[in-house]
Amino acid sequence: MENVAFDADSLHDMKSVSKSVASLALGIAIDRGLVGSINDPILNFFPELSDLRSPEKERIQLLHALTMSMGLKWVEATPATRDYNNDEARMHMAWDPCRYVLGLAVTTPAGKEFFYNTGALTLVSAIVRKATGRPLDEFARATLFEPLGITGVEWNRIRGDTDAGGGLRLRPRDMAKIGQLVLAGGRWNDRQIVSKGSRPRRHGRSRPRTVYPMGTSGGSAAPCSMDVRSIGPARLVAAGSRFASSRNSISLSW
Repeated sequence: MENVAFDADSLHDMKSVSKSVASLALGIAIDRGLVGSINDPILNFFPELSDLRSPEKERIQLLHALTMSMGLKWVEATPATRDYNNDEARMHMAWDPCRYVLGLAVTTPAGKEFFYNTGALTLVSAIVRKATGRPLDEFARATLFEPLGITGVEWNRIRGDTDAGGGLRLRPRDMAKIGQLVLAGGRWNDRQIVSKGSRPRRHGRSRPRTVYPMGTSGGSAAPCSMDVRSIGPARLVAAGSRFASSRNSISLSW
């Protein structure tokens, strides 16, 4: 045990809240026409993995990675023990992490069930790098952090790609800026940083969709309710995170 200093300028390990920030960066890439659409088949971003194509996997869209509903077999609820009985740990050991994720067996049709999958954000990180020509952390620094006046930031990389699943470190006040950006419909100081879109489609509900940003030390999160009625890419935030407090599979409707 030791005392750890923590003040307003300390960088905080954001854990899985990194997923939310990565999703916003992807939203900016879509705004700029660098990524076509969240409805694009995800294998289209990985022509080098054409040998993994199957009718079931060709139905997996970028949206399904963002909502963690790809329908692939994934075990992450177990602790990352030394025997590596955990897909997140095995993915980080793989020579090609994206091949590892997309090479897993299909267990349910894409878009039908939520199942917590950090590997989905590994795919998002690689897609942003491919689309923008620079790692996700560099793209986010130029298009998201700097416009918000965020300068003290660290974002780890694994095998050359940004750890979009959990490698971000920010000051608490800078994370608050990102939260305010979302609440303001993607605007900051009268500048539109990320696009404002229509309200996400609802089924049989009168209340607006709520997003639950992820980020406790185990990867799942206690709900932290945030109304995202108007911001388009905010429906991507936290990758299916309105269900983030559970690791069990849950039916999705959009």
